[in-house]
Amino acid sequence: MAGGDYNELCSVLTYKTYQTRKKYAPHSLKNKTMKYPKMPLETHPHDPSTRYLTSWSGGKDSAYAFWCAHQRGATPVGLMNMLAETGERSRSHGLPPSVLRAQAAALGLPITFGQAGWNDYEQVWVTQAQGIAASTHATHVVFGDIDLEAHRDWEEHVCAQAALRAWLPLWQRPRLTLLNEMLDIGMQALIVSARADCIDLLGETLNPEVIRSLTERGADACGENGEYHTCITHMPNFNQAIKLVHGDKQMSPEGYGFLQVELCTDAINA
Repeated sequence: MAGGDYNELCSVLTYKTYQTRKKYAPHSLKNKTMKYPKMPLETHPHDPSTRYLTSWSGGKDSAYAFWCAHQRGATPVGLMNMLAETGERSRSHGLPPSVLRAQAAALGLPITFGQAGWNDYEQVWVTQAQGIAASTHATHVVFGDIDLEAHRDWEEHVCAQAALRAWLPLWQRPRLTLLNEMLDIGMQALIVSARADCIDLLGETLNPEVIRSLTERGADACGENGEYHTCITHMPNFNQAIKLVHGDKQMSPEGYGFLQVELCTDAINA
């Protein structure tokens, strides 16, 4: 990864997610005057006529939200992901497109990538969602957020622009309950980025001991505030596990660490 790309990625990873959304959301949202009617999540139609895209980060929360929506009878039609301007890494988790494509292939679904800087992020996201919805007849976009109200506001705002509905299956559910459910269904999530006091956990797979270690350090158990991010290597919907090669562990100037991962060559040639 080139130095400029590395610095850009680190700057993204070190922003707390609430600050990022607030900074780059529309002016009226920043001033908290924008209001959107919120449909109670339990009233979403859960049947095959509900066709959903997933805002796919490659991590545990978006993957579990995808799984929950599927379990409720809705039909998945595709994944969408936002990359940095260079297209080499994803915005939120720093994953290469090859890994994200492998996850999509394991799900048997197409994945579409957008590339954007922060200034045009929202416009690119909406245009991307509109294009995918037109070709797949999607009605909803699934997100993995748990309780950050600014995130939900932004998601409902951009979905409305794209004539879609935001669906947050994990909304306001207890953190440890969600994590236990993820582990119970056999989800495997590798920690690929972490704040300064958790960098020794880079490369660890989430399990009860790792979760306990995170919470003992004062981190949100699910990393909802950006304390850590993961990469899913297996979940029930995958037709095969994702094999990764672990690269260097690198640090940002602010002390935020991440593990570079690449798709195993054997998996690429399979």
